[in-house]
Amino acid sequence: MVSGFTSKYFESSYRALALLNQPCLTMAQIKQLQSHLIISGSLSDPYAAGKLIALLTTSHHADLWHAQHLFDLLPHRSTYMWNTMIRAFTERNVPFKAISLYKRMVDSGVSPNNYTFSFVLRACAELSDVLLGFLCHAQVVRLGCEGYDFVQNGLIYFP
Repeated sequence: MVSGFTSKYFESSYRALALLNQPCLTMAQIKQLQSHLIISGSLSDPYAAGKLIALLTTSHHADLWHAQHLFDLLPHRSTYMWNTMIRAFTERNVPFKAISLYKRMVDSGVSPNNYTFSFVLRACAELSDVLLGFLCHAQVVRLGCEGYDFVQNGLIYFP
């Protein structure tokens, strides 16, 4: 049986997770939610961590460097979290950082997926890094991702 304290504890964590869906939170509110998730232990859940990182990178008050710091502290990173960070740096015109994260992702043993390649190919194009683009293309084919429209678009528009 779950005690009253534990029950309230889990309820507040679920409420905090629900608040992560709100797009208009201030950075102070986001950090308060982050603190709650850390204290409650909910941040060890990949879903909760992914939602927080997505909020930190896409909200009106996005802070990529705060998201990067949090991301670096997480012991377990899902493909979704990697993709969220790579996408954020690509969209904010920091392609060197996006490529660096991609290399870390592969080096850490996490397999990229079709979403990863669309962001990485765009970063390669911004950098005019043809060699890395060819390496990504080879990996796209090896992993069977060449049939996805947005991956094909990334390959078509690559220099």
